[in-house]
Amino acid sequence: MELRRLEDIHCDKYVVSVDQTEYGNALAVTYDDGSVTFHDPKTMAVFNGIEDTNTVTSLAQAGFRCLPDSSALGLHTSFSPNCCAAAMLDSDGQVQLKLMGHSYGAEGDDYDESKYSVAIASLTLAFCRGCGSDINTDDILMIVLRQLTPDAQATFVNEIYRALPVNCNFTVEQDKLMNLPYIPRCLSVQAALGFKGGHKPRSLASAIPWAILHLRHASVLFAYFFQYNKGAQPEPHDPDVLRMVLGNTRWTLDFLHYILNELFELADDLESVFTDQEAFTQNGQ
Repeated sequence: MELRRLEDIHCDKYVVSVDQTEYGNALAVTYDDGSVTFHDPKTMAVFNGIEDTNTVTSLAQAGFRCLPDSSALGLHTSFSPNCCAAAMLDSDGQVQLKLMGHSYGAEGDDYDESKYSVAIASLTLAFCRGCGSDINTDDILMIVLRQLTPDAQATFVNEIYRALPVNCNFTVEQDKLMNLPYIPRCLSVQAALGFKGGHKPRSLASAIPWAILHLRHASVLFAYFFQYNKGAQPEPHDPDVLRMVLGNTRWTLDFLHYILNELFELADDLESVFTDQEAFTQNGQ
């Protein structure tokens, strides 16, 4: 192995910290005025924008930048797990939150489809990395909720589901379903994007993954419970375990009761128009 010295980097500001972000694909250099620049760790070149729209390695390489805030003079900066946000301690001892931002292809009156696609791809890549490393991805969800339009959010959801066939789970076959975090995380993102408050109904695209998550949670819990008791000697069960199973059993029965009621109500509504194909189709919609 041969070490080679890179060219010197000159700057007219004080460097506060240098952080390795996005699994070593970017170096974040924070200055005393609160500004942050991202560098390629191999060449130390500054990520100024999208140079290659066919290759995405990180959010910074795809054109994401820390949104400027002149009031945040940073004494110390901590980045979120996926580098979508930064918590900055200012000179008054207050914590300021800075978010990463992107033009998403809209620059003035022009629109660049390639920049939009690269931005969505980089968010998808960051989400997949977080799932594979058991790292919290709430900072990515915050960016998606705050900065993406509903159509762009749907595109993001489609992209993260495209990674489902990629097999990165190398545990034993019988444990793969329980140990695969990517499925529930995808469902959680889709459910969260449709949440509009506790007193407003979810959209259908959000309600379905929310119900699937509950069903998966109950089924996995029952599987663990039965596996735990397999071949065990008869003895009093742990009250905490029984209480947990009891709650999920009640929820499962209530959920089945709700589905049956909805099916019976639907059958009653369609019974009068069952012979009329056109009216049946309209009521079914």
